[in-house]
Amino acid sequence: MPLLRSQGKSRIRCLQFTGRQYGRLARMLGLVGDESDGSALRSMAAALGGEVMKGKRGPFVLCPGPGHSKKDRSLSVTLSATDPDGFVCFSYTTDTWQDCRDHIRTRIGGRSSEYRETAKRQAKRQNATTNNSAGAVRLWGEGVDPRGTLAQRYLNEQRRLDLPDDIAGRVLRFHGACPWGSERRPCMLTAFRLIADDRLVAVHRTALTDRGEKIDRMMLGPVAGAAIKIDDNTDVEQGLTIGEGFETCLAARGLGFRPVWALGSAGPIGTFPVLASIEALTILRESDKKGTNAAAAQACARRWIAAGREAIVVNPPQGDMNDLMKP
Repeated sequence: MPLLRSQGKSRIRCLQFTGRQYGRLARMLGLVGDESDGSALRSMAAALGGEVMKGKRGPFVLCPGPGHSKKDRSLSVTLSATDPDGFVCFSYTTDTWQDCRDHIRTRIGGRSSEYRETAKRQAKRQNATTNNSAGAVRLWGEGVDPRGTLAQRYLNEQRRLDLPDDIAGRVLRFHGACPWGSERRPCMLTAFRLIADDRLVAVHRTALTDRGEKIDRMMLGPVAGAAIKIDDNTDVEQGLTIGEGFETCLAARGLGFRPVWALGSAGPIGTFPVLASIEALTILRESDKKGTNAAAAQACARRWIAAGREAIVVNPPQGDMNDLMKP
């Protein structure tokens, strides 16, 4: 089976590997729903034939687009406190925004005011925990070199990943008593920096046990238009690799996919902007039951191709790139 396949006349290229081929390459190179305000979201999901999903910026509905099959999940709908209809939507296909909005309006009926009020409550809660860029900068400043800490132990033992010296302190830090709800826990910190000007705006926290095992994850600060830049801007010239999680992208970097940035979730992959100096974009695809990542990867690839660039989608045999490191 060839490592590189062309998909018809499209300029999207997919790297499709078997497990054995991935092992050879490695040797050569050495969403559940949110229960908060769940009633409004569940009713919307039921009306649209979809499910409530938990995203980095709050819960949303993933459902079939207009005229699509019941199994399709190409349309995402998020409640909005300011939109007259009480929602905003995004299609991962070529459906027009007008068709999508008309489709949603028809299905949900006259519940706009209810959805707006729900969105206001969600925004109030989210602002208290995630929309705190100053807090993120302060927390990052308290972090220390992760080498020799629980953060490195987590990467080495739980994720089978090395901690490169060039990202220690710049991309990743360790906080021994990080704020975590009403508690404090040891956390691995990764920095989200704006794509446009490299300013640090958010910190991703991974809470750890005293054995370096992951407890959970939590964001602090707004991540729209930002990325965990595992490779610095100065290393990004004509090509770039993007993916969801930090560990996924760090694993890919170890297999030769670099420079690489982690965007945190599927949504930002779907909307990742065409950057002026980048001629080719590689997108790390992940397997998920709903196909959210795959849809986002294809949407991103189509947009880059429409702008006259090259897009490559990398498909692991299962899971994500980090799963290749696990025994």
